Amino acid sequence: MTIDPDGKPLLGLDIKSLQTLEDIFDARYKMYRSVYFHHKVLAFSKAITMFMKALSQEWEPGLFPLYGNDSLPSLLLPSRLAEAIMNDAYYFDDSELDYMVKVYAARGQLARRWALSLLDRRDLVHVSVFKRSEELVLIAEDVLRSKGLPETPQRVADLMEYVVVNFKSLIDDVKKAFSDRLELDFFKSSIVDAAKLQASGLRVFNWNDSLYLRGLAEEAKIPVVLLYAYSNDEKFHADSLRPRADELRKYIKDKVRDLMKEACKLT
Repeated sequence: MTIDPDGKPLLGLDIKSLQTLEDIFDARYKMYRSVYFHHKVLAFSKAITMFMKALSQEWEPGLFPLYGNDSLPSLLLPSRLAEAIMNDAYYFDDSELDYMVKVYAARGQLARRWALSLLDRRDLVHVSVFKRSEELVLIAEDVLRSKGLPETPQRVADLMEYVVVNFKSLIDDVKKAFSDRLELDFFKSSIVDAAKLQASGLRVFNWNDSLYLRGLAEEAKIPVVLLYAYSNDEKFHADSLRPRADELRKYIKDKVRDLMKEACKLT
């Protein structure tokens, strides 16, 4: 690192450091795509979310002496939790959550269903409709080609956003074709906030000096979007949804394609 050549009290990167910086961005970008945003990681994150929602509804005050007779929402208030951690009262960390999962796996109702999915019933975890966001990207690019439109990252991102915005209609179609007990959920996030990155990056290096980082910023316009199917009905999820997973994937893929074609007509 070096002092800004304009004499301002800022640290900047010399052009010789650019490859190292590119390597850092490259590693982080690929870690998000292959690990942090892996479909199974996100499926279990969703299962934890479903368990916590059910737990808050089925919480039995006094069941866990550590927490007294308080409700779960009150225990997790940021101010209350900070005070508890400071006084070594409770932490609500992984160990505590793991214990709650095991307790409610034997006594809860909806909480039991999601607790089991976090223990040894992997057949109860969310079904990944698309295991990689690239599957949606390929559908979008195919639709754009069929319409004679440029396959730019921005156009692909627009088609994917249209699917997310019209997610309710997709759910309705799937329920009619399969079952009212089936639910759909999605994950959508960006790996790189290109605008923020470029704005801050200009203070420490010349963004335009790196063809790679410019290309990454352009590619980052395409969000990561994954779709999931599940049912709160434990038996239906294991006995009906899981065996028909491939059929469901094909049906949703066709519906997503239809939505993207519809989006092209509006542009």
